[in-house]
Amino acid sequence: MTSETTIVLDLRSSAARIERYWEALRRGALSALSAAYSDAPVRSYLWPHVRYAQGPLDRFTESQLRCWIEKEQEAFAGVPMSDPKAFLEDLAAVPMKGFEYLPSRDVSPALNAKLSEALRIIEAAWPDASKELQSAVLGVAWIASPDARVESASDPKRFGVVHLNANYFEGASAYKLATALIHEVSHHSLFVETASDPLIPEDFAVPVYSALRREMRPAIGVLHGAFSLARRGLWGQRLADHSFEGASEEARRIHREYVALLPGALESLKVIRFSTRGQRLFGELQNLLAPLESPHD
Repeated sequence: MTSETTIVLDLRSSAARIERYWEALRRGALSALSAAYSDAPVRSYLWPHVRYAQGPLDRFTESQLRCWIEKEQEAFAGVPMSDPKAFLEDLAAVPMKGFEYLPSRDVSPALNAKLSEALRIIEAAWPDASKELQSAVLGVAWIASPDARVESASDPKRFGVVHLNANYFEGASAYKLATALIHEVSHHSLFVETASDPLIPEDFAVPVYSALRREMRPAIGVLHGAFSLARRGLWGQRLADHSFEGASEEARRIHREYVALLPGALESLKVIRFSTRGQRLFGELQNLLAPLESPHD
């Protein structure tokens, strides 16, 4: 398999692409924000993939943009940055609509310890996924949602931030938390892909049935779902190969709750017109069906 056809499988290449993407954002941030500031409604190049997503970013105020531009100027006025992602912290901190953010002081030590354990599990069971996670994720934002269906979330306008529902993970295992991180970093990986190639440029917003959500969704959302299901299936295989206490149970849950939905997700996408690279991705996902379909004992 060539490097061009390993969008799902080659996490090392994905991590490298993500690092290059961060660097491109760092280099272009000032001019991008300046352009966005002078052109209302705001459509910022800071997140290039947003041009294929939810339309103008008109929620940003002039004062917010001016503040961000000043911070960026100060941060990069000839001062080398050891972490090119640091300047996005203020941008990422803008809350997602409908979420109540928890101040760090309100997050229990036990929950943060569980997060640390989840990261150790990923590093031990799938080192390449750990590298991709470190490349993509700037930080975790704990949210409080009473909706038991909400485990985690990502948003292309907050690239680099994973949102985790504290109410859900207080009672969940570190393995479930690790699976959620694998899930969310898969979205960030695909955000980077669509920054350079929308994958389904003509049918990006065409509604198709989502086997995961059990409702009609834009095609790009269903593609994201299929991609994340495949990544979670690969993660389940890694867990099944390890002797960690509780790993096999989580591997079986992944197969039962996620992998079983992948055929339906791919079937829905058969009517969608893909770009050349999108066709490669879709073919790779289809080729994973057989390897992933055997349940873990």
